[in-house]
Amino acid sequence: MKSIWTIFLKEAKDTLRDRRTIIMMVGIPLLLIPILMIAMTKIGESQAEKELELKLTVALVHGNLAPGLAEVIASQNSIELVSVVSEDSAKAQISRDDLDAVFVVSPDFDSKIALNAPGVITMIHNTGDITSQAVRRMRAIPGQYEASLLAERYEKLEIDPSINKAVDLVENNLASQRKLHR
Repeated sequence: MKSIWTIFLKEAKDTLRDRRTIIMMVGIPLLLIPILMIAMTKIGESQAEKELELKLTVALVHGNLAPGLAEVIASQNSIELVSVVSEDSAKAQISRDDLDAVFVVSPDFDSKIALNAPGVITMIHNTGDITSQAVRRMRAIPGQYEASLLAERYEKLEIDPSINKAVDLVENNLASQRKLHR
């Protein structure tokens, strides 16, 4: 056992004497790791920006049953609204990558909305072909349309929209200006 320890100490001493070995073991990793981390962060940020700017092609089936939905879709940044004849046609176009998604308004949508019941809008997409950020952007569309429908309902029923809000979040950030702008 003593001979192994002696050999280890001799090798360690020889290694520490050699400047090139020390530079390779310590210096290069100290330089490369931060550079690689910064590069990976920049690449991630640039990919996220590209996903936000990605132009999506979306169709609306039975849009006449949901007045205002086409306007909500058309008002979105980087989303192009195209018309299709049927749900089957839209599904085929999604499979061919001609469309990113389709919103299908249920045939009884307008009658349910008139009864103050929830109407159904189905979003059909192929997640394998588009990013999760793009899916989130498209999922926000029915929420925006729902907000406009709820505003109309509140106005028609003469109800204060704030009745639907039970909690107001007040946020106090104690971070200094210097920390906020890092």
